[in-house]
Amino acid sequence: MLDVAEIARDKLSRHIANYPRLDLHLGVDELLQQLTEDHLEDSHYFVTFGYVLIQVWENSPQNIRDFAKVIAHICRLPDSRCTVREVDAYSGNRSAQLTAAMKSLREHVVAMGIKWG
Repeated sequence: MLDVAEIARDKLSRHIANYPRLDLHLGVDELLQQLTEDHLEDSHYFVTFGYVLIQVWENSPQNIRDFAKVIAHICRLPDSRCTVREVDAYSGNRSAQLTAAMKSLREHVVAMGIKWG
């Protein structure tokens, strides 16, 4: 996944000034701190989910709250926008699971006081 992210970053950085570096974080709090430190006003964050959201929802649904915490944090950064999209999880019977997982994520984000949609 990191290799794919690096390829995407390399291609996108040719067209987007100040495209951020890639970071690996082992904990939510560390990620939130880094997001705050690296934030540039008027930033637009894109958060994408696919099978990882389904896997978390199916195996440890309490961790959906961690995803929601990151999204809420981004939304609270000064002059930031956040777009959340579900991608790459439509094969077979996965679309129903993805819909349910996204519903759970949305409910958590809204419960944190963030407007969804």
